[in-house]
Amino acid sequence: MQRSIIAVLGGTFTRRFSTGLTGGLLVFYLADLPAHGGPQVSATVVGILTALYYLAELLLSPAFGVLSDRWGAQRVMQHGPLFGIVAVIVTAFTTDLLVLGSTRWLEGMAAAASIPSILGYIALVTSDDEGLRGRTVARFEAATLAGIGVGVVAAGPLYELIGRGAFLLNAIVYAGSLLIYRYGVAELRHIFLEGLNSPFGMVLVGNDFYVANTDAVVRFPYQTGQTSISAKGEKLVDLPAGPRNHHWTKALTANRDGTKLYATVGSNSNVAEHGMDEEAGRAAIWEIDRKSGGHRIFATGLRNPNGM
Repeated sequence: MQRSIIAVLGGTFTRRFSTGLTGGLLVFYLADLPAHGGPQVSATVVGILTALYYLAELLLSPAFGVLSDRWGAQRVMQHGPLFGIVAVIVTAFTTDLLVLGSTRWLEGMAAAASIPSILGYIALVTSDDEGLRGRTVARFEAATLAGIGVGVVAAGPLYELIGRGAFLLNAIVYAGSLLIYRYGVAELRHIFLEGLNSPFGMVLVGNDFYVANTDAVVRFPYQTGQTSISAKGEKLVDLPAGPRNHHWTKALTANRDGTKLYATVGSNSNVAEHGMDEEAGRAAIWEIDRKSGGHRIFATGLRNPNGM
C-alpha cells in the first residue's frame, strides 16, 4: 500500500497543480479576451467565474463522497482529471462567458470528485495505523497547497510563452493525474466478514446484517460505512444441512417492512433417491421472524428455489 499512498499524493500534487494553473491562466486570458474576439470582462464577472468553481466543489463533494463509498474510491477519483481535461480544452477554444462559466463549474466538479475519494482512500489504507494516517493526511495537505502554489506561479510565464495554448498543456497534466490514479493506485479489497460456513445469501435490514450460511441464518451488527465486521454473529435459526447437503446454497431476502426473512432451502437429492426423511424442510422457502427466529414453510415443491 505504500506505493499507492505515494501515487495518491503525487496525483494530488499534479491535479492541484492543474487547478492553480487554470486559475492563474484564466486571469490573464479574461483580461486578454477582447483580443480574441470576446467581450470586455469586469471584475464582478471574474469574481463570479471564480465563485462557480468553489460552489461546484462545495455542493457536489458530498455526492461524490457517497459514490466513492459505493463504487470504490480508486474508481471515483479518476473522474476528477477527466472533468478537468474537458474543462481546460473547452476553455482554450471559447470566448463565451457562459461557456467559460460552465468550464469553471466542471473544473469544480473535478475537485469534488477527487478530494473526497482520495481522503476516503487514505482513511481505508491507513485504518490500522493512526500514525501513518496522520502523516499521510498532512502530506496530502502539503501536496495540495504546493500543487496550487506552483500552478499559480507557472501560469504567468506559460501564458506569456504560449498564450491560451497553456490550457491545452494543462490538459496533458490532467491526463498525467488520471494515469497516476488509474495505474499507480491499487483498488482496495477487504475481507468484510470471515469465519462463515459456506455463506451464500445475505441481506441488510436496518443495522442488522444477515448471512445465510449453509446450515443457519446468522445476524451481525452493522453500521453504515463499515468496511469489515469483527463482532461475533448471533444464530437466528438453523437450516437443513448435514453430511449430505445436495443443494447447499441458501438465498436470503427480507419483506418490505423488514419483519420477516425468507430463506431458500433446496432439495437434498434429484428424485428423493435417499428417502423422504432426507427432504424434511427442503425444496422450500422458509419464512423466518427476524426477531425471534420462529419460522414456517412459506412455499414448497420448489426443488432448488435460489433467486427471489
